[in-house]
Amino acid sequence: MTLPPASIIKRHLNGHGYEILSHARQHSVDPALDTLALLIAFHFPAYRELLHHVRGNVREKPGFYHDLGGSNSTQQRPIKDLCGLLRCNGVLSEYRWDKRTARIFGIVAENPRAMNFLTGGWLERCLAVHVGSFLNLEAHRVEMLHNVKVMRPGRREFEMDMVLAVDGTLYWWEAKSGGYDETHLQRYRGVATELKLTPRQHFLVLARTEDGSDPAQTGKRIGFSVIGPHQISAHIWGIEERHRVNGAACGTVQC
Repeated sequence: MTLPPASIIKRHLNGHGYEILSHARQHSVDPALDTLALLIAFHFPAYRELLHHVRGNVREKPGFYHDLGGSNSTQQRPIKDLCGLLRCNGVLSEYRWDKRTARIFGIVAENPRAMNFLTGGWLERCLAVHVGSFLNLEAHRVEMLHNVKVMRPGRREFEMDMVLAVDGTLYWWEAKSGGYDETHLQRYRGVATELKLTPRQHFLVLARTEDGSDPAQTGKRIGFSVIGPHQISAHIWGIEERHRVNGAACGTVQC
């Protein structure tokens, strides 16, 4: 796919004192991992604890146990199915289910592809696939950049996960699959303020809040649109619909 030059994104960032140091135009396409990432996000509430458990141990040792005691067969089935798919697609090198103890045993494949996916790559990949759907919008000017390293005013470096421009409107997406602290949140808020983005233009996708609360509560506190992975598609649809309606009303994308 040939992508249009990101002149609108660059002009917007430069206009607010930002200098683009480097960026990627597309994410590394891997159909199997892309599909798994979308599956995980769609059913994220069911997979949350498994992913958190695996992420917390995979760097130290590839093998893990996950206890599903106390859950019923309906709750266990999607988790077992996911582990089976991870095994079939080379993310796990081994997977076993012990019905007697209701425990999962798995071994993460010891290669960068698998390690990166389970330590957070799945969320970045899911976001890239969802946001990439904007490239299919007809009669709209769309630009998209990934992993945008910038120099902020005051010579402060920063990296933005994904920047999108639709008909001249800028959108910024960040994804956090692991830990974060108040410093991260304040930095995100500072960037959004400098770029004059409204809460409908910048999104922070959290796989897990530090206190276990609803991501929306964190969003209210910092004035940011904070959502869970399973909510990405609804927000993408809302943005697409808004531009379709505006385009139909104006009869042109330059309105």
